[in-house]
Amino acid sequence: MAINWSNVNVPTIIAVGSLFWYMAQDNANIKSQLTEQERYAGVRSQMTDKNFADLNAQVKQMQDLPFRMGAQEAKTASLSDRVDRLADAILANQEALRKDFNSAVEVIRKDFSGLSTKVEVLDSKMDSIIDKPRQGASIPMQPRL
Repeated sequence: MAINWSNVNVPTIIAVGSLFWYMAQDNANIKSQLTEQERYAGVRSQMTDKNFADLNAQVKQMQDLPFRMGAQEAKTASLSDRVDRLADAILANQEALRKDFNSAVEVIRKDFSGLSTKVEVLDSKMDSIIDKPRQGASIPMQPRL
């Protein structure tokens, strides 16, 4: 197609040139915006990858959590068994002490009972030797003349 330059006026040429210039500028702006968005997407992708790596590291630490929980439960059960054995030993010793104390009290009671009996016998013998009536015994009345 051939353009007849004699029929085209200067304002039309300026308008068409301005349109091309505007389109070139707009195209450059769009390219720069796309470049900026691609750069931002790359940065965001790196940040997301870093976040996923951090999350994976934290999840990796929790992979042995069932084992650690089982180990902790075993330790707790072992501790409970030791405390139970200690409590049983304390109760057994307490029971033995109670039995020993009761038997000692019973021996002392028997000794005091035997001692009390001996004191009464000795008191009776002394009364018979002295010929003095015991307290609480009735005094025989002498006849009056």
